[in-house]
Formats: sequence, C-alpha cells, structure tokens
Amino acid sequence: MNSELLKTFTDFSTQRKILIGVMLPLIFLLISTFVTLYNTSQMKETDDWVDHTHQVLNSAADILKGAVDMETGMRGFLLAGTEDFLEPYEQGSSVTFASLNELRGTVDDNPPQVKLLRDAEDILREWQSNVAEPYIEMRGDVGIDRSMTDLGNLVSQAEGKKYFDQFRAIIANFTSIEQNLLDTRIDDNNNRISATNIIVASVTITAIILGIFLAIFISRIITSPLLSLNKAMKILSEGYTDIDDIDIPGLERKDEIGEMAQAVSIFKGNALLMEITYEAILTSLEKANTIEEFCQDTIQIITPMMKGGYAALYTYNEEEKVLRMMGSYGYNNPKDLTKKFKLGQELVGQCAIEQKTILLKDIPKDYVKIATSLGSSQPKMVVLKPIIHADKILGVIEIASFEEFEEFSLETLDELLAIIALNLLNIRRAAKTSELLKETKQQAEELRVTKEELKTSSEELLEKIHQLEK
Repeated sequence: MNSELLKTFTDFSTQRKILIGVMLPLIFLLISTFVTLYNTSQMKETDDWVDHTHQVLNSAADILKGAVDMETGMRGFLLAGTEDFLEPYEQGSSVTFASLNELRGTVDDNPPQVKLLRDAEDILREWQSNVAEPYIEMRGDVGIDRSMTDLGNLVSQAEGKKYFDQFRAIIANFTSIEQNLLDTRIDDNNNRISATNIIVASVTITAIILGIFLAIFISRIITSPLLSLNKAMKILSEGYTDIDDIDIPGLERKDEIGEMAQAVSIFKGNALLMEITYEAILTSLEKANTIEEFCQDTIQIITPMMKGGYAALYTYNEEEKVLRMMGSYGYNNPKDLTKKFKLGQELVGQCAIEQKTILLKDIPKDYVKIATSLGSSQPKMVVLKPIIHADKILGVIEIASFEEFEEFSLETLDELLAIIALNLLNIRRAAKTSELLKETKQQAEELRVTKEELKTSSEELLEKIHQLEK
C-alpha cells in the first residue's frame, strides 16, 4: 500500500477506521443487492414478454384453426349442400377476423409482425371473396342454373389451395418469428440468471475477503501500537532505570492512538523529571550538612518541577511544638515571611494537624503573591501537603502557581514527599548522632582533664607528705 495513503488512513480516527472497515464490504453487498434487484426486475419483465409470446403463439394457432374451420365448413357445404355445414364456416370467419384484429393490438410493438397479420387477413379475405363466397353461391344454384359438374370443374382448379398455402405460409412465418423471440427471451433469462449468480457469488466472496482483510489490517493498525504503548507503560510503571531509552510508538499519528502516545510521552517526561528530581534530592542529601541546607536545596528542586512560582518548606520541631520554615522559593524579601506556625495555626498548621492535602483554587486576595521581574501577582492555585512518616508529622510543603497543578504532578509530589520524609529522618538521626558523639567527646575530654587535675593534686599531696616526714 502507498506509504502516503497508509499514513492518511492511519491518521483517521478509530471511529472512521471502523466505519471504513464496515462500510466497504457493505458497499459491495449493496452493489450485489442492486444487481440482483435489477436483474430480477429484468427477468420479471422478460417473463412477462415470454407470457406475451406464448399468448401470441396461442392466438396465432387459434387463427389458423379458425381459418381451417372456415375451409372445412365451406367444403362440407359444397359436398352436402346442407346449411348446417355453413355454421363452422360462419363461426370460423367471425372468430378468425376478430382474433386477427385482437392479435394486431397485442403485437403493436412489433410493426413487421403487424404487417404479416394484415397480409394474412388480406389473403384470407381475398380467399373468402374470390373463392369461398362464389363457391357457396354456386352450390346454392345447383339444380337451377348450375350442375354439380360445373361446381366440380371449378373446385378442381384449386384456387382456394393457393390462397390457403399463402395464408399458412404467412402464419408459419409469423409463428416462427415469435418462437425465435421466445427462445431469445428464454435464453436471455437463463443468461441473466447465470450472470446474476456469478455476480452475487463474486461480490459476496469479494466482500467477505475484503471484510476479513480490513478487519485484520485495521486491528493491526489499532492493536499493535496499543500493545507497544501498553508495554511502554508497564516498563515506566515498573521503574525502569533508563527511562530516556524507552521508545514511545505512534507519536506521529493524529488519531486517538497518537493522542494516547502523546499522553504516554508526557508520562515518560514526568517520570524522567521525577527520576532527575529524585537524583537531585539524593545529591542534595549527600551535600547537605544541616536540615536547613537540605530543605533549601529540596524546595529549589521541587518548585520548578511543579511549575510553581512560590514555595516554602516547613519542618516540625517536636520540642518546641512548632512548624519552622527551613526553605523558601520565589520571595522578594524572605525576611517578611512568617517563619513558624503552631499546629492548627493558619493553613500550614491546619495541614500539619489534619495530615491532609489542602488544595486552594479560590485564592484570598490577602494571600501570598508571586513575585516576578515585572511585579507581583496572585497565584491561580495553591497546594499544601503534609510530610509524614509512620503517621507522624515531619513537616509541610506549600507551593503556589500561576497554573493549575496536573494530577500527575500532585501524585509525583506525594511520592517525592515520602522520599523527603525519609531523608529528613536520616538527617535528624545523623544530627542527633553527631550531637551525641560531640557530647561524648566533650565528656571524655572533661574526664581526661579531671584525671589530669586529680593526678596533679595527688602528686602535690605526696610531695607535701614527703616534706613533713623529713
């Protein structure tokens, strides 16, 4: 398939792809249905013409029979001279000419056949006026002006046979033409039936093959990238270390799969950012000598990740029972900030005592403003999250932004806060250990000095004892 055409088809929405996959076979089936209906209509019309031809052939046979009845009646009357023999002649005459007139109306769509019927009628009328009527009249005169010998001599001239031979020839020609038409129409019907069967079978098979092909083709276009995206998502969710090496298929597509690929790409970017942030926090932990240094470095790392413009990190002091600011971001004059809060005091203290996230969208006018080089402005959203470990409050982080926080960013922040909580505990333990070590060293030094003083005092006392003994 042409690559440009394939790309265009790939960019179609999933709904359009499915519609194409369904509609194309249906179009073929509709074509098959149309052909079937058309040919059925044609066959019905041909059947009507076949019935028409049968009717014409039957009428032609009736006309020939009527003419024969006329001739038979005339011959019977000539031989017997009885009026009863004229009845077939008279009935045949009435029926035959009426049938000829009716049959002309039936075949008026075929001028040559109409002309043959007119010729047949003319010959029959000539036979009637030139042969039949004179013979009948002469038979009536036998015994008066004519004798049977005179009538026999006239009949022996076979004038009537000439007329009837022509009449039969015309009717035979007429019947032959109609029979040919009948055979042609029957053949046409049979051919049309065969053609219809072939077309219906061919189109149906083509529709089935096309439907199967489209089903496989479209399913591959849809499912293959979905499986690849699913694999990439699993790798990302399982914490693959080399996130940057994970390939996201389908980014160039413009359909729903392309949108999903873009979402996975954003997820990958966020995961990569989280990985970088995590590594930066670990580096900060290694470099930091105090909680203040760690908190300041951490807030400097997390705030840009959250697209924040202002942030503060508070740690909880169990001895003082207060939350004290240990790091800040985005303040013009950090000295103006409130450095500590009691539990339950304002939003920071409330977040700590409830140990729940506070998300503000309707920011009070007197709330903190984000400062830029052009001035200061009110944030669009503020989030406060507690830093907790083993159900104990360790601190609170507060971030304000001009943009609404993405759900993924908030979830990422939760994961990072768990890491920050562990790091805070480690730094506190290290600080306590360092303090205890310092106290131990100091006590050891004090003990050493005391020992030195005791030793000096003992030596001086012994010296004085020796002098007294002398």
